[in-house]
Amino acid sequence: MLRTDTRRRIARITAASLMFGWGLAWASTAAVYPDLISLPWAQVGVGVLISAWGGATATLGRYLAASYEQRPFLWRPEVVRDSAVSVSVGAGAYLAGWTWQLSPPMLGLVLLLAGYGGTRVLSVGLERMLAAIRAKE
Repeated sequence: MLRTDTRRRIARITAASLMFGWGLAWASTAAVYPDLISLPWAQVGVGVLISAWGGATATLGRYLAASYEQRPFLWRPEVVRDSAVSVSVGAGAYLAGWTWQLSPPMLGLVLLLAGYGGTRVLSVGLERMLAAIRAKE
């Protein structure tokens, strides 16, 4: 179990990473305004990078928790899984933003939070599903 000061440190690092990501998202979406939604490859790349940053923030949080608990953390599977999840959830968020005609700064925030939250929520669900499958074996 993590101590209170360790939890605060992880929360601060995660919050700082998300704030930096929001600044990055705002700057990159403002740079391509008003054509963020028109789907040229540069705009799609910006969307992928923003959602991947959110996924990387979630991976960093899990790595810090594992290091403070002194348990193993396998980088390669975690990064591959989080990258795939954050980009696919970010694609869904991008399409939702296109449907609702969100402003570029708001779309950047939605992409960042989709990458972070999607990785956090789906990784917990995936771990529970794998645990249930292993229990049946």
